Amino acid sequence: MKKQLAILVIFLFPIIASAINWKTVTLSDENLQDMHIFDDQTAILIGYNKFIKRTEDGGKTWQEVTLPTLPISTLGYDFTAMCFEGKNGYLIARNTDDDNGNYHDGIILKSIDKGINWEVIPFNNFNNSSTDPAENMTLDACWKRNPNAIYCLNADTSFCFVKWTDSINDDAYHSYVYKTLDGGSSWTKAFDKDFEGSYIKCFQFEKNIGYMGGSQKLYQTTDYGNTWTDYCTIPINDYGDAYIQSILNSSFSDRTFFISNGDGVFYSDDNLSSTNLLFNTGGNDMLELSSNNLIICGSSSKNHYSTDAGASWSNLNPPGSIFEIGGVMNDSIYCLGRGKLYIVAVNDLFGNSSDIKDTNTEETDLIIKNIDNGYLDIQSSKEIEYLNVYSINGQILQNQTINSTFAELNQPLSTGCYIISVMYSDGQTENKKTMVY
Repeated sequence: MKKQLAILVIFLFPIIASAINWKTVTLSDENLQDMHIFDDQTAILIGYNKFIKRTEDGGKTWQEVTLPTLPISTLGYDFTAMCFEGKNGYLIARNTDDDNGNYHDGIILKSIDKGINWEVIPFNNFNNSSTDPAENMTLDACWKRNPNAIYCLNADTSFCFVKWTDSINDDAYHSYVYKTLDGGSSWTKAFDKDFEGSYIKCFQFEKNIGYMGGSQKLYQTTDYGNTWTDYCTIPINDYGDAYIQSILNSSFSDRTFFISNGDGVFYSDDNLSSTNLLFNTGGNDMLELSSNNLIICGSSSKNHYSTDAGASWSNLNPPGSIFEIGGVMNDSIYCLGRGKLYIVAVNDLFGNSSDIKDTNTEETDLIIKNIDNGYLDIQSSKEIEYLNVYSINGQILQNQTINSTFAELNQPLSTGCYIISVMYSDGQTENKKTMVY
């Protein structure tokens, strides 16, 4: 989970390009499904048919990742989602059919080194004492186990949605949300609800408040996932039957965005007490670069961007349909298509950032010092809870939990100008521009 604070870049005079200059990088013939950016040099990318590659040079080259021995080595597992918290992360593949049309279980993989190495998390880790195949997917009567969504809350705590078929009860579907508190060694039901044939597609958290959404499903927790409230049973501007593709917490306000594939993009500023429509087309994913600069991506007719907080929208015109927005790396936006990366410079859409200001104009004792080889020391008389590092164009490069008056970056930065953004334990934020040399 990225604990994003307010970004310092203020786009005062956006320059809208008459033609958007997309760059296309072909990596595969398969659908690309998810991307995680660790810093301005390192990212990992996954897709169908066991596609998994990493870059360590800012996207110039992509190298194959060696997978562990999988349950069926000849099966072309479709990797669909992954999540990371620091170096620790998970990767899931949906259940897959073989050349004879027989379906086999999906898989869950775990990494503790930013996706360089992976290990299989067996479904036996989801075991419980029940002898009912509607309750316990590890029983022999259960098959087509399908992990569909995964989310890392921290290094130990994660959530996973798994669906399976019960051969005893006329191949009935069962599905539950599971939670681990020990880094994946054991999983228990997050709450006792069988979603049956429905899907949970996505999770999103900001501290104790979290959401999960899917096919006509939208739930909220206010206690780190210990209990959940069903918001599809509450009429909220007729969005209760939407298929929620992704959920995005704003980095600039208390707003949460809910992206559906056909019913539009809506948002709430008050934890779902009320909602408002942002854009009626819908999409697969959304990116927020500032409070004004927004991107929504999806199929060919669902790719748009806004420079005025959603009051008006322009067509992105990407080279193809977009399944997911990978994020921002080296001041360019990465979008995932069928075997291709579609890349566009932030400045092409939103112009050059013409001013950078600290959000705190009062005197402060926040001290930022260069030490050796691109590292910074950050000190304050107040306790720092979170620290984020941003590029000038708003790309988040590092995020750390501090809980101290002193912090040191966990990764070095290249020479250049950056934004250091801190949130103190009293809830106040402070942003500083600094040079690394």
